[in-house]
Amino acid sequence: MTAMKKLNIDWKNIGPDKWLLLALAGVLFVLCSIPSSGGSSKKKKEETVISTETHNITGNEYAEYMENRLENLLQNVAGIGRVEVMITLKSTGQKVVLKEEPYTRSTSKEEDGQGGIRNVEEISEEQRVIYMTDSSGNTIPYVIQEKEPEIAGIAIAAEGGGDKVKAAEITGVAEALFSVSPHKISVIEMNE
Repeated sequence: MTAMKKLNIDWKNIGPDKWLLLALAGVLFVLCSIPSSGGSSKKKKEETVISTETHNITGNEYAEYMENRLENLLQNVAGIGRVEVMITLKSTGQKVVLKEEPYTRSTSKEEDGQGGIRNVEEISEEQRVIYMTDSSGNTIPYVIQEKEPEIAGIAIAAEGGGDKVKAAEITGVAEALFSVSPHKISVIEMNE
């Protein structure tokens, strides 16, 4: 046996591209270590599965921001005066972070006293969130996707909203911008 030299690695300063390369190298190493023939009675195999974990973000600022944008847009449409918009959310937005789930699988064959063979499989799992270092040196989870909050309904009070043609135009704009069904959009005439 040869002595191995211990490496000191600063894990906090490894960028996401190097983490990806390390993960791919690990998967390749695991795949190469799988025996090609199953002649032994006990086999051990390690695999790494990348999955996601979600963290909620607040949706009130999102709803307020989108209300203001829709109000500004609709107030510039001919035949529509002042506008007030209320957006309700079905769910808040989410940040999906990269998560590693390595697991170990052990398979063994057992024989009973009467010559019967039974396969026994053991699986152990653990979960780890992949982190990265931001420009300030803080360690934060590696976000792979950000999902916007889901809109439940939109109420629009507009000067000119009592006109059926204008109400249909307003509904069409809201439907196109937010991918919300027309029955979840209400347009009403605003008091003067």
